[in-house]
Amino acid sequence: MRIGVAQLNSTVGDFQGNLDLALDAYEQLVGRGAELVVYPELFLSGYPPRDLLLKDSFIEGSRTSLREFSEKTGPTPALIGFPEEIRDSVKVYNSAAWCQNSEIHQVF
Repeated sequence: MRIGVAQLNSTVGDFQGNLDLALDAYEQLVGRGAELVVYPELFLSGYPPRDLLLKDSFIEGSRTSLREFSEKTGPTPALIGFPEEIRDSVKVYNSAAWCQNSEIHQVF
């Protein structure tokens, strides 16, 4: 299996910029024959987000970016890091989403 590692530096809070970097890396790595593309932890939100995780707008921005990213994935799966807020909880988790064929298939 050929694993494409998207070793990129994301910017905290720059959801559009991070999304653009992620999509560009996905296209390049898939084009080079990657069978799985893997991103760093909390890539979509930037690392470390610290107290921004307490803001609903920050979590929503991350959720929107993840949805947009997943919609642009093809048959090659991607595992991308994002902060996940669990409903009915005040906790936010360092999560990773398995995206493939324009869908989020699983969250870890």
